[in-house]
Amino acid sequence: MNLLPRKLASSIFFLFIPLFATSCTYDTSGLPEASEICDNQIDDDNDGYIDCNDNDCANNTLCNQNTENCTNSLDDDDDDLIDCNDPDCSDHEACLAEICDNGIDDDNDTYLDCEDQDCFDSDHCQIPEICDNQTDDDNDGLTDCEDPECENTVNCLPEICDNGTDDDNDELTDCEDPDCANHQACLVEICDNGNDEDHDGLIDCNDLDCKEAINCLPEICDNQTDDNANSKIDCLDPQCFNTGQENSYEYCGRCNPYTNEGCSANSTCYVSKDHYFRTFCFSSAGTAQHHEFCSEPNDCAPGLFCTYTYNPGNSTCVPICYPDVDESCPNEYSCFNFSYWGNGPTDWGVCWSI
Repeated sequence: MNLLPRKLASSIFFLFIPLFATSCTYDTSGLPEASEICDNQIDDDNDGYIDCNDNDCANNTLCNQNTENCTNSLDDDDDDLIDCNDPDCSDHEACLAEICDNGIDDDNDTYLDCEDQDCFDSDHCQIPEICDNQTDDDNDGLTDCEDPECENTVNCLPEICDNGTDDDNDELTDCEDPDCANHQACLVEICDNGNDEDHDGLIDCNDLDCKEAINCLPEICDNQTDDNANSKIDCLDPQCFNTGQENSYEYCGRCNPYTNEGCSANSTCYVSKDHYFRTFCFSSAGTAQHHEFCSEPNDCAPGLFCTYTYNPGNSTCVPICYPDVDESCPNEYSCFNFSYWGNGPTDWGVCWSI
């Protein structure tokens, strides 16, 4: 058996194996590396990351776009379009437009059509204000005449308080209308309180508005009547002080001997024989009581009359009275006019026992 050829063949086989292996190896160090393409859904550089997930794409504009915030008034994605002007915001709730007459809440804010404030200025939603129904019909926060829309409606016109016309059409004319309550023409003068209520510069009875007021009627000084209802009759009324001639029946005197009205605080009113049996103010007041002796009118206490004669020893103090007006006298005394003794003319008298 010839073995040589077999051994030789085996040697040749092993000789060629390393030569074959060496011939399949090549050097790639000089070749360019593969780059990741950032928008083709392929891992081009075989690093396990695709497109924008690969760090190689970090600075690629395709992978570095900001999202537009639709409500911050900024151009977040640098496309020169802000908020709702950016197409990226077309479906954003803040950018949806309310259609004002379709019965749909288009902008998803729970308000439909004219209930949505986006529609307040819409012609479709301009509801006129009814000016006399106490309702804010046009939802502008102003009711009836408060709303400028009503300024020319007749019921919202101001009432002119002195022209005899119902200007605001409420069936109340001039001072009958509450709108005129504080108008000067409608203020009422109170005629006995010392105030000028109607601001016309005239107070109480000096105001023509008071000419019919009973307390402003003139007192007739000799009719035993309280003509002006001030509880002061005839010569007791200040209106009758210092009127007429001192020696005439029309003359009452200067004061009220019961109240001292008409005299100053430092003087006292007496009925005086020296003044035609009329009232007069004396600078001092006496203290002599009923039946006590006196020589001058003001020796007596106020309310008494000194019956002084030319014989002072016979003069005493007696109570005064006003015949037919105030005849109050002590028991067993009656009111007599001085004319009873031939004195006068006068309206005054004294309480006397006959």
